[in-house]
Amino acid sequence: MVRTVVGKVPDHGLATYHLSTGYTPTAVIDYPSMGAIISHELGPRGILPPYIAVPKRNAFAGNTGFLPSSFGAFEIGDDPANGKNFKVRDFSLPQGISLDRFNRRNAARELIEKRIRAMETEPTTLDTMDGFYKKAYKVLTSPEAQRAFSFEGETDETFELYGTQVTGKVLAPDNKYHPKGLAERLIIARRLVEAGTRLVTIDYGAWDCHVDVKKCCDDYMRPLDYAISGLVTDLDRRGLLDSTLFWVTSEFGRTPKINKDSGRDHHARCYSMLLAGGGFQQGLIHGASDSVANEPARDGVPLEDLLYTIYHGLGIDADKELVAFGTRPIEIIKDGKLVSALLA
Repeated sequence: MVRTVVGKVPDHGLATYHLSTGYTPTAVIDYPSMGAIISHELGPRGILPPYIAVPKRNAFAGNTGFLPSSFGAFEIGDDPANGKNFKVRDFSLPQGISLDRFNRRNAARELIEKRIRAMETEPTTLDTMDGFYKKAYKVLTSPEAQRAFSFEGETDETFELYGTQVTGKVLAPDNKYHPKGLAERLIIARRLVEAGTRLVTIDYGAWDCHVDVKKCCDDYMRPLDYAISGLVTDLDRRGLLDSTLFWVTSEFGRTPKINKDSGRDHHARCYSMLLAGGGFQQGLIHGASDSVANEPARDGVPLEDLLYTIYHGLGIDADKELVAFGTRPIEIIKDGKLVSALLA
């Protein structure tokens, strides 16, 4: 647990972009997100895309920036919270299309593309599209990939471990308590990592508690507690915890002072993040805030330093310069420092 993360901007969009890229937004350069960086630096680990968003990418988190679009997130579209009805959008052959017919269509596409290449029309665009087509073909025809995007083989005990039936304490409009779906999203995330995906991102909850912060926490905290415990336990017993980093984060924290509406407002100067596995110390509580929880009293961790340390744990040199616009070198994380105290 890092209790003294220091951000820069208490604004949802700007802070989410900062969290994802390590940079605050500018009108000049669009920086690549962590997922795009990981895809670019480490590449795929098998058939599946290296970067997957469940169910979709956060709109504020940036995308590939100045890197090619091929390093962007694969957004699964549908939500695993739908349970057995969960199905990834455009991830199976259309109804009425056999594998043989699909192969013939693919062969026809390749023939047309060769003719276009012979005319030397937009070769860069063709290379990118060809890469997309080849990846899509592999995924559509791979039983391994199809299984990873399903709950095939998962036991009732596993669903129970992740808290699939755990609800919040706030009644829905139908006057019932409902599970939040986080358990199912995390199970799919674990399956994707097992199958070779390098980074899976998940959004959960609505934590902008300017009004009645207690009600907000009552609604979302209990399912989160169960899901965190379940995933860490499951990764550990499968022998994946040491090689998998589980990171629970927000774009900023909340003010220590309760406002007039019994809520808490935006606060970026001192907040907490949870990290488990992936070479980080177990059971560590790092840093402490001042007496009113407003600023770090010791061991403050600027967000850039935390991102730098996470990249280090993934085997990526965050000092490396990537080239934007063909000539401009830009560090993955500018002026970041390794927080060695967090590492095992």
